[in-house]
Amino acid sequence: MTILSLLKIFLILLPGVYFGRRNIIDEKQCEGISSIVVNIAWPCLVITALQMDFSETLLINSGLLAGAFVVISVLAYVTGMVLCRFLKTEDQITYLIIYMFLFSNTGFMGIPVCETLYGEEGVFYAALMDSLSDVFVFTVGTFLVKKSMGVTIKNNPKELITPGLISIVIGVTLFLLDIKLPVVLGETLATVGGITTPLAMFIIGYKLGKMKIKDMLGDRTAYVVSGFRLLVLPAIVLLILMVSGVEMTVLTKVISMETAMPVATCTVIFVEQYRGNTAFASKCVLLSTLLSVVTIPIFAVLLEMW
Repeated sequence: MTILSLLKIFLILLPGVYFGRRNIIDEKQCEGISSIVVNIAWPCLVITALQMDFSETLLINSGLLAGAFVVISVLAYVTGMVLCRFLKTEDQITYLIIYMFLFSNTGFMGIPVCETLYGEEGVFYAALMDSLSDVFVFTVGTFLVKKSMGVTIKNNPKELITPGLISIVIGVTLFLLDIKLPVVLGETLATVGGITTPLAMFIIGYKLGKMKIKDMLGDRTAYVVSGFRLLVLPAIVLLILMVSGVEMTVLTKVISMETAMPVATCTVIFVEQYRGNTAFASKCVLLSTLLSVVTIPIFAVLLEMW
């Protein structure tokens, strides 16, 4: 079931790849589709996912997830630093690599994957984990990107207020108060949220279709970073969970699966904003996304075998 579910997700990549290779749509149109996903479809999916019956178990698990996120972030930072020391990278690349280890594609790919594999409860935990990542990406993430450029730019708190964050606040509030939306409104949000997965995967497919493979073949560092992001880091997290003897529940599966996602697509946006090394960032995002088509199904099967 796991393989079939993931196969269904990744088959949706194919139309996007075709559109990208054939130049049927351009970058501006793709940005428009992306804007629909980020500002409309994804928030609707989040609110719908959080429309679960309140329970102390879910509340406790949410707290455990927040704790796990902090631990994984520290682990990702240390792993990134060790890798950079081994590769002897310059400061600019070092800070970018640490950024890419800290922030994976928990939203654009993570939520759709968890929705397909683990249902509504999976989306609930995936949305919470992505919301934590969103908060850190505008604080710690911005700091790392600025450090890579050696510049100091004042953060704008308004950047934290996004449709995604607003939807999380609404969803969590409704969950804590155990308030259910009217049927018509709830079904409408569910319908709109339902386009998140196909459109998100279409966009990723489009980006892969526009990618020039030959431009990445000679960048050894991009391969190493992608390999550590997709295989080594999630393997370490899974090993820690196994050694600790925790039960493999939907919560632990989501935590593990989210660490196996490719480099966050927002990496390129942030690096470009501060005029950093967008070429290297783009290579890592696209290469890790391409390789994740193979690594995510493998990792999902390993989780089911536990």
